[in-house]
Amino acid sequence: MQTGSVMIYYNSKLGYIIGAETTIKGSIMRKIMEPVVTEAPDISEEILGNRIHEGLQKSRNALPVSHEETKNFKFWQVSGIKGFASFSKKFKCIDISDENDLLYVSVLTREADGGYSYPEEDAVMKVSLSVTAKELSEMVAKLFEIQPMPKTEENCSFITLEDTEVIYKRPSDIFVDIGDGNTDAYQIYICEENQKNCIVFSMDSMYFEFKEDEAKRKWEQVYGTLSEFTFYRIYDSILRFKIEGKTEDKHIISYIYQNGNSMLEVVLETDILDTSENLKCQISQEFNNIINSIKVRNIKD
Repeated sequence: MQTGSVMIYYNSKLGYIIGAETTIKGSIMRKIMEPVVTEAPDISEEILGNRIHEGLQKSRNALPVSHEETKNFKFWQVSGIKGFASFSKKFKCIDISDENDLLYVSVLTREADGGYSYPEEDAVMKVSLSVTAKELSEMVAKLFEIQPMPKTEENCSFITLEDTEVIYKRPSDIFVDIGDGNTDAYQIYICEENQKNCIVFSMDSMYFEFKEDEAKRKWEQVYGTLSEFTFYRIYDSILRFKIEGKTEDKHIISYIYQNGNSMLEVVLETDILDTSENLKCQISQEFNNIINSIKVRNIKD
């Protein structure tokens, strides 16, 4: 069996790009094959290690390709960055290859004008080819200087219909967890002091399309006449829209996230008439803490 090699690129906000390599026909030059694998920055250790092992196996089984077959494949553009020089300034890179029952691991240096260079030979790490997925991912994380996200009782999660895991900070005890509340929502929290205040994680089935007029029409069907309405399009890694509005008795804020091929909506409904200003402030802070903590992780094999 021929040797395998894989390139791993990492950005703390944009996540991982994992590319298995093959050789160019008639040369020893190696080239990343299409397609590459992308993963969120908070992917589990087990999944990351498995992705690397899978990439190495794909590389071992790959046939050489001609330069013409690969010259138009610009793998880095899956990140949304057009040029490789700009990409290399944002992404760290590790090269892993195998030979003689060993994995050779090199942390590449980013050049000031773009691109990467390999370290001196004595800086290359060697580990057993039988290293476990967890051990391999722990090593990669350490080399990328990634601080693991602590798993505490404050973090909650649920699995969506898109086979993604949504992780977020649990609200404090002013909110009561009522599960899905016998609705099609993923998760609902209601305020214990005033149950007209709630936080809801739901699917995006409320919207036909994500345009301001359509969103306003749907909100008025659900909440009634709106005295205020704003619609923001957001260009974040997973956050896509923020919608905010008021009725005679409610203040509603919605954040809409990319969730696989569909969307995830997180909504705060605050009662205006019967909620004290102090409680409104607490509720707003709790909701902001949730929004700032949300991570969406792909769990598909």
